[in-house]
Amino acid sequence: MSKVPITTGVEELHVHARHTGHRGLDLVLALCAIAISVISLFVAVEHGRTERQLVAASTWPFLEFQDRHEGAVGAEEVQYAVRNAGVGPANLVSTRLFVDGREVRDLPELLSACCGLPKQDLAGMQALGLESDAGLQGILDARETLDILRWDQKHAPPLFWSRLAKLPQHLTFEVCYCSALDQCWITALKSGAEPHRVENCPSDRKNFNPET
Repeated sequence: MSKVPITTGVEELHVHARHTGHRGLDLVLALCAIAISVISLFVAVEHGRTERQLVAASTWPFLEFQDRHEGAVGAEEVQYAVRNAGVGPANLVSTRLFVDGREVRDLPELLSACCGLPKQDLAGMQALGLESDAGLQGILDARETLDILRWDQKHAPPLFWSRLAKLPQHLTFEVCYCSALDQCWITALKSGAEPHRVENCPSDRKNFNPET
């Protein structure tokens, strides 16, 4: 019966791998063992990468501009909003609005730039049902919507309403948002435009605030 070769020392006992006695075969077996180890490592790395991609996909947010007109002619309701159409929450870090290329900081500036509304008239229109959410910043859950503004036609002066209905033609965005995994994008919220991946979002910009 063959025995496993060993060597002894003063304090240690060493067991050596069995050899076949054929140098070429031993080399082939050693190379096969190395190859199997490399393949196993590659499979483990790819598995980890796939798992990370699956997690990222399950937390992926996607923002879009929502332009909705509902109701009968003469009694429409208009809604302009930002909606998270993705499957994960979006952290809105920076939100900027532009009307014909000029940045607007708040709802009075927006309505003045698009529709000629004097800023002092905003309070009166809010009393007649003009609504907007508190701000376009913070966590926006999947399928959740934040209103830039929402109003119905029966409370609006005709000239103002006709201009308000054309607002999307003049409105552009620059929105930077991040996923739950701190993956960040900048988007213009235009139809067909893909978000641009960035390392992080600028946090020192003044954001659009409907309530100001």
